[in-house]
Amino acid sequence: MGSPLSVAAPSLASPAGPQVAAASQAAMGAAAAMQYQSYAQRMCPRCSHQMIVVFRQPRAGWLIVLIGVLVCLIPFFGWILGPLMIIVGIAVWIVQKGKARYQCPGCNYST
Repeated sequence: MGSPLSVAAPSLASPAGPQVAAASQAAMGAAAAMQYQSYAQRMCPRCSHQMIVVFRQPRAGWLIVLIGVLVCLIPFFGWILGPLMIIVGIAVWIVQKGKARYQCPGCNYST
């Protein structure tokens, strides 16, 4: 009929030996230690709550837009420079990346 499964199927054991298994276990242990350390770093030092990531948007774009709106009130000079500043401010606001920081929901502590 056929050969038994143990003869037909190839062996699934790794041919490398115990050194490779020990190295992979050490690498997994190091990865687990790093994961625990990053978890412990996210604990609030004041109240021991888990801190959450909050992104803070830079304010440079909003300042340029606000100055551009105020400059628009100046006759002639502001009518040209004001809209340009508003466009540049909107571009800066879109292009700039926000900074990530940790904030505690329990006591509002932030880094």
